[in-house]
Amino acid sequence: MSTKVFPLMLSAALTLSVLAEPMDASINLIIETIKQNGELSELAQCIDQPEAKVEAVYRKSFKQCLKADDLFTQAPNPKVQRCIESMITSGLNVSKSKMESCEPKESKAESKLAALESEMFALEAKIQSLNEKEDISDAQQVALEQLEQKLETLTLQQEELLNQVERASMSPEELAMDNILSQVGENGPTAEQQQEIERLQQVLINKSTQQMNNMLSLASAASQGTEDQITLPIYKNSQIIMHMTQGMGMGDSGMTTLPAATFAAFDSLDTVFKFYQSKLSNFQHKKLSENEIIFMEKIPFNFNVLTHMEAYMTTPHVLIRKANGGDGMAPENTQTLIEIAYKR
Repeated sequence: MSTKVFPLMLSAALTLSVLAEPMDASINLIIETIKQNGELSELAQCIDQPEAKVEAVYRKSFKQCLKADDLFTQAPNPKVQRCIESMITSGLNVSKSKMESCEPKESKAESKLAALESEMFALEAKIQSLNEKEDISDAQQVALEQLEQKLETLTLQQEELLNQVERASMSPEELAMDNILSQVGENGPTAEQQQEIERLQQVLINKSTQQMNNMLSLASAASQGTEDQITLPIYKNSQIIMHMTQGMGMGDSGMTTLPAATFAAFDSLDTVFKFYQSKLSNFQHKKLSENEIIFMEKIPFNFNVLTHMEAYMTTPHVLIRKANGGDGMAPENTQTLIEIAYKR
């Protein structure tokens, strides 16, 4: 199995997995991501084995190869990828060549694209080297023109591969919509085309909502029982719905956020505010909007979450805000959402 499969699979899945502990809960999130992407069912069909067996082998491979630190990386570790690939191949008793033949079309196109772009990079370097010469011979001029012509050909191939990658990543509904839009004339879609576009859009919305709800449900279940790790007061009439127990890295900045948990409280914003006002008397507090208040050890002058993001992410705080019907992660009777960022 090509390692190209796993950056696609793990990059999203490992990002999701920081939401939960212990390891079993994180692996559940990874498996759910792969199932939602359709990779498990596609592989099972390709190698003619039950999907349940494929899932069991994937789960065992993740348990064997993944360590806690692997769940907090920006990109999958090559050693982890090789370990997972080896265990899945042997666990399913399928040859490496057969597994590679079962790669999703998107992965195959991406592999070709990566090889093509590497070749283009080398050509561009040669072209630049020749262009930088003060005196260029006739033979070098011919070579330069040949290189530029080849680069132009590869650029056209790159555009085609980019289109293949994009289409390979589309769902059947997205492909159908793309096909309809390509047929729309200058006067816009016909009534029939517009009706089908709207139907497809609704299907995509429903699918996306269901996937998000599944992920939130798994993350919430995985966070249960982790409350004892939180070092700031927890509102009594509340339920934990998300917990990043290790914080997470913030890209290239090198900054790591504090561990943070989100709770759904079943009392009003004012009641929750009074609780934290008494429990966090050594914290400062500020009203960020009509329905949002933050308590922090020290609030920067003219504090704003967007302009003071680093302070917000790295300073212990409790942020409370009024819940609304759009808070899909919270139970229906939630009145207030509480975010607690804390030091261990």
